[in-house]
Amino acid sequence: MPAGVQNIPRYTPEELAKARKYEINYREFGGLKARFTGGQVITQDDVEVMACPFMFVFNGLFPPHWRDADCEAKFRTAVRLYQQVRQGLSVLLGPSANHGAMRKVLLNYGVKCFYWAPYMHLDFKDLNTKLPRKRGFSVKQVTDFKLFRDYGHPYHGKISTKIRRLEMDFAESLCAGPRPKAMQFAVIKDGVPLSSALVFRYKGTAAIYDVGTVREARRQGLGTVAMQAASKAARDMGCTCAVLSASSAGFGLYEKVGFRVVGRYAHHFISKDKLQQLARRFEEEAPADLSASRTATQT
Repeated sequence: MPAGVQNIPRYTPEELAKARKYEINYREFGGLKARFTGGQVITQDDVEVMACPFMFVFNGLFPPHWRDADCEAKFRTAVRLYQQVRQGLSVLLGPSANHGAMRKVLLNYGVKCFYWAPYMHLDFKDLNTKLPRKRGFSVKQVTDFKLFRDYGHPYHGKISTKIRRLEMDFAESLCAGPRPKAMQFAVIKDGVPLSSALVFRYKGTAAIYDVGTVREARRQGLGTVAMQAASKAARDMGCTCAVLSASSAGFGLYEKVGFRVVGRYAHHFISKDKLQQLARRFEEEAPADLSASRTATQT
């Protein structure tokens, strides 16, 4: 067995069902973000790749469970579809993916996993509602994003570049209207946002994104307060659970709120130059397959 294919994660049916809730939410959020920011979502059969016009974790391929015999061809299709974007390609293998076959394919082309990250799940019956109050701070749902444009966003930082303006415009669009898809929460002191959490609702599941605290206010429990507010709001809006992808820095924070690990995803990355090399190689090896790429759908 090739190096790197060992230790393939195994999941119980219950863990897999919970992890799939995040994958469904993740794909919807990523697709909306790609389209809003001037990128695209390209599909052909059951191969889907998405790209924002700037490098972002959602740029790439998030494969479902393809059969062993199909993984090679599906990966080649994804490379041909994505190479027109002219960016690096992320390949994220979540619990639903065929880890064994896909990782063999990726390793065969020199693509290695460079980090693992846990999925976490919160049943709202386990939501910790007894966290201590923080004196001098208020937590509120933000509907006017001028607050972040004036003071910066705790996760994205100062809104001073095109990319960050797009990030803010996208989040604001999700939170707008009579039936918003998302809610933005912030912990505020003296009018300045110090911590944040964005909760995105889709098909009864709430996913938490953009959790951050400004450097000078860290280690005071403010991120936990923002997370708790976002989770409670999602519960009160009728969602059945909350999900997220955790970083090592935020892991303990999420556990305090009640989240538990239910799986991992493996993050691979193919540079723009490497992707173009693979696309040329695949063209030379199977030129007849190129006609198939012309039937792809772009949105």
